[in-house]
Amino acid sequence: MSSIQFFMILVCLLSLSSSLFTFTSAADPTCVSHFCSEKDFSRNSTYQSNLNLILSSVPRYTKSGYGFYRTTEGLDPNKVYGLFQCRGDVNTTTCQDCVAFASKDVTQHCPTQNEALVWYDLCYLRYSNVSIIYFPDRNPSIKYYNQFNVTVEPNRFQKLVLSLLKEATTQAVNDPKKFATRKENRTTSQI
Repeated sequence: MSSIQFFMILVCLLSLSSSLFTFTSAADPTCVSHFCSEKDFSRNSTYQSNLNLILSSVPRYTKSGYGFYRTTEGLDPNKVYGLFQCRGDVNTTTCQDCVAFASKDVTQHCPTQNEALVWYDLCYLRYSNVSIIYFPDRNPSIKYYNQFNVTVEPNRFQKLVLSLLKEATTQAVNDPKKFATRKENRTTSQI
């Protein structure tokens, strides 16, 4: 499986798992998970200035309605790459609220790290000192585990889950917002 296919499946998994959480625009989003690199930047450095420019500008790009944006600021070695993505089924206002919150909250989780990623139910935001798009192997991820035991036909259950993920991936690739969900209700005897 290529890195791009794996990344698409991961995005679909995150989208599917996000239905486990709720969010109202009146409340601040809850951070589902975050990642901070081990390398730090110096406070008041050119890198921090470039990062601040990105974090202050990304919320305004949610108005396009597409729900995804990537940008850069500065020149190497102080270049900052940034992106955000909102879940495909949220409206522009909710997307903007989530990204605006994330752009402030990320520095609470990762105050001086060169690379950070924060996941919320409805959006995620990331910045890095290396290209996010061209180095997919550097993509951090989170894992969700099934909380329930599958005792009947675990191999068939796994095939069903993989089939749903492939269908959702195919659907998301063809969707303008790159979002899809799939749901399958089965009883134990149908697995």
